[in-house]
Amino acid sequence: MGRFSVHPSFQSKEVGLKLLELVEKLALTEKMEELALDTAEGERHLIKYYGKKGYRFY
Repeated sequence: MGRFSVHPSFQSKEVGLKLLELVEKLALTEKMEELALDTAEGERHLIKYYGKKGYRFY
């Protein structure tokens, strides 16, 4: 898998959420052992969101 992002005109419309859910389902289907996410430190809302979904930060 590679990187993906949501165009600004589609942000706040749950497009990113749907993409992430699709990637998570694919990861389970393919028996992947881990997923890695990357976001800017300033994107506190995303960091908080990923934490609530169970992602850990390193």
